[in-house]
Amino acid sequence: MLALADPMPGDVAVTVLSRIDTGTPSATAMTAVENTLDNDKIRPLTDRPRCRGAEVVTYQIKANIWFYPGPDAALIIEGANAKAQGYVEDRKRIGYDVTLSGLHAAIHRSGVQRVEMIELVSDFQINNRQASYCLSIEINNQGVAV
Repeated sequence: MLALADPMPGDVAVTVLSRIDTGTPSATAMTAVENTLDNDKIRPLTDRPRCRGAEVVTYQIKANIWFYPGPDAALIIEGANAKAQGYVEDRKRIGYDVTLSGLHAAIHRSGVQRVEMIELVSDFQINNRQASYCLSIEINNQGVAV
């Protein structure tokens, strides 16, 4: 559901995402946001903020990579993992899609001949009430391709 269930004039939907763990806000965090937004000095008099927790949608990344001869595959995989982790952390926001092009850009390092996505084989679309959370990243060495 994207909209408020029973909107009234002046209602404003505020979606809350925690930066702790998966991103699901605790009851304490929700209460703190509601109390802050209830202050007349913070919000316009005619607005009624309606807080809701972000819907956290989980996914996993699994990819196979093949290498050109020469470079140390372990170092390349380590770099690919670090870049992929940075990419998924950047995507852990309300309304940010996780895209194959972004994952390929993160995983495809110098010395990599090709990348094959095994899990998350299409763009992962996130709406304006959702945020994504990556459960795991697995990048497998498939050896030298040429």
